[in-house]
Amino acid sequence: MRRNSSWSSCGRRFSQTLRRPILIIALLLSLVIAVHVLWDYPILFSSTKVAEQENILPVQPAEHDPSVAPNIETVPQQGPSVAPELPLPEAPANYSVVGDKLLRNDVLYDPFPRPVKDDFLKDLTIHPIRAQADISYECWDYWISNGVWDGPCSNQRAEESVIDVVWTWVNGSDPLQETTRNHFADVSGFEPQAARYREHDELRFSLRSVARATAGWKNSTWRIISPDIQDPEHPERHLGLLPQWLDASVSLARRESRPAIDFIHDSQLFRYSSLVEPTEEDIEQWRNRALPAFNSHSIEAQLPNLDPRRVSENIIVLNDDYYLRLPLPPSAFHTPLYGPVFRIDPSQAFNGDNAGLARGEHEALSLRWSAKVLSDRFGTRARSYISHNTRAFSLPLMHEASLAFADNYHFTTFSRFRGQHKKPKQFEMNTIFTTTHYTMERHREALLWSYIVGKWGGPEGVITPNKAAAMWAEMGGSDDVERLKVPQVEDMSGGGQDVIKNIAAAGLETPQSDSPQTRAHVDYIWTSHDGFPVHLDGTRPPWHMQKIRCFRNREERAWDVFRRAAKDDVKCGDAIITLIKKNQPSMGLGVFLPPASPSPSNARLNPLTLPLKVQIDPPPFPADPRAFAVSLLQRYAYAVGTASSQFIKLTVPWAARKDIELAQKVDDLVFLCINDDIPDVASVMKETTKIYTEFIQGMFPEPLDIEREDRRGHPVTHPTTISATQFDTTTVL
Repeated sequence: MRRNSSWSSCGRRFSQTLRRPILIIALLLSLVIAVHVLWDYPILFSSTKVAEQENILPVQPAEHDPSVAPNIETVPQQGPSVAPELPLPEAPANYSVVGDKLLRNDVLYDPFPRPVKDDFLKDLTIHPIRAQADISYECWDYWISNGVWDGPCSNQRAEESVIDVVWTWVNGSDPLQETTRNHFADVSGFEPQAARYREHDELRFSLRSVARATAGWKNSTWRIISPDIQDPEHPERHLGLLPQWLDASVSLARRESRPAIDFIHDSQLFRYSSLVEPTEEDIEQWRNRALPAFNSHSIEAQLPNLDPRRVSENIIVLNDDYYLRLPLPPSAFHTPLYGPVFRIDPSQAFNGDNAGLARGEHEALSLRWSAKVLSDRFGTRARSYISHNTRAFSLPLMHEASLAFADNYHFTTFSRFRGQHKKPKQFEMNTIFTTTHYTMERHREALLWSYIVGKWGGPEGVITPNKAAAMWAEMGGSDDVERLKVPQVEDMSGGGQDVIKNIAAAGLETPQSDSPQTRAHVDYIWTSHDGFPVHLDGTRPPWHMQKIRCFRNREERAWDVFRRAAKDDVKCGDAIITLIKKNQPSMGLGVFLPPASPSPSNARLNPLTLPLKVQIDPPPFPADPRAFAVSLLQRYAYAVGTASSQFIKLTVPWAARKDIELAQKVDDLVFLCINDDIPDVASVMKETTKIYTEFIQGMFPEPLDIEREDRRGHPVTHPTTISATQFDTTTVL
């Protein structure tokens, strides 16, 4: 607005002859700004076609060996290696106890002891998926082979997936958090965006929405991840942030109206990602550098560290500005048959970026760097954005991905603020993006191992020219046909009614709905039984595959053929999977499997997974290759789903009002995200916040039992402080 006024006054001052060059300069400035916006906000403007044309080929470094820890000692320290001294409060604080919570100067906190070294050690174990043990091997073999819940599965009913709901939340208006954040910003010279920390009471309404949408879920628990601050006057304890509307006199145990609620604070979740045991000095230096964290990427990188003894192996992850508008069954997010349900946006695909050219304050830097790390591990391709709404994950696979990329996850904690640490090869990982694509790539890898190494290589471990000819024939080729057309894969999905029949046959509630205005309707548009969804990583036209590209005219180690198809030449691997699926009538993956073992299964002797990286030499051949392949394919099973969703970016009042009115007209809306991008202008913030508050209160009016009420019985809004007189308190020093 001021810039326009300036140009206007210049126009009045200068002669008519000077207006044209001024306009030209203004147009050039606008073009420069547009280029910057397109670069820094690719999620808003990029498309698959643009991403493919970028073709940013990453430099291939030496792969990370998961048996070797990242050499943290050689990492240059940016900023102080010890925590700067936080300023002590000007006056002594008043403390009082409320149940197991603590009031400090009338602000409610969750106190806990300061973590020690062992609390920060990462669990380096690859975890099994326990639900696989609930179904017999005979059933899983039939299911993977045929893609139908029948035969030996007929008398086995699967249990509905137990899903924990995980929020990441921060109250940026908390006085301790704000003081600490400003202190570290001043010390580092970094200026974080205020909108990332503004509080609009989002968590309250997100919880309300989930309570209504998941009312029928069994054994679910809510996990709320929030920051904590070392108590400035009692450094032996930390104070975890809590919503100030929380009624501390109400138990957070499970109630009929809601699940149990568990607050987990950053210092209880952060782990040192080295793969060898660090010293006390290593831990302390890292802790002072990483905590407290004000960066959602750094915090999300700790989600793999959720304790599997407490947290379900199936989770959905929400920001506090995510809302579920309609009731949903567990199958909208996960089933024991098909695994987690991903929601992918193929219109936005990202190639790897080795140089870190995008601005770190937005997602672009983390997405492009994560795409590069994934391409280093699984082969170069563009990878699609994960839709900005509630995301589903397998916690064991999320943890496995963090082990596969341990050094990258470690470096992510170096950015106390988003985009702060910009040293090459140490950029922030995007855990949501990485875990989703890791799961899909590991299933692809399992398919190729099963087919090339398990089925055709066998215990001898070789692919002869005759075996290669037989494999080429299964792809649709012959001695006279050395070149095959690889079709588009989006028409090959076995989703739809077949998926619904299988879910129903297993005794599970189906994700589709006959009345989508009252109960959410979710479609599975792809499952891992369909092969690998190349079209979801950037739709490409059909291409032709030469036989020599996959199979040499000589004897080769099966492992070398697998390495080529799995990583070195991704089009070779994509062609094998796509053509074999195209040429078989079954909905299953039986054609990829090794033959059944003639002797009783030795599956218990099999390893849990393939190595976390594709090594030069093969691992030992499993005792029962078919059982190993079946277990692998089910471990990494996934589906891709769609449902009605809306993303609203709050800016100025008129735009907020318009976007909200459009959302209100979508009567089958399932997923809603309302993102704060309000300009830092007091009048604009006040009016836009009012519009949002009226809308969200109207959409989710039913309070939870944990919400405090004022003396008139009205829900308490999110104040900065609360009065100790509202609780039965005990004063403490």
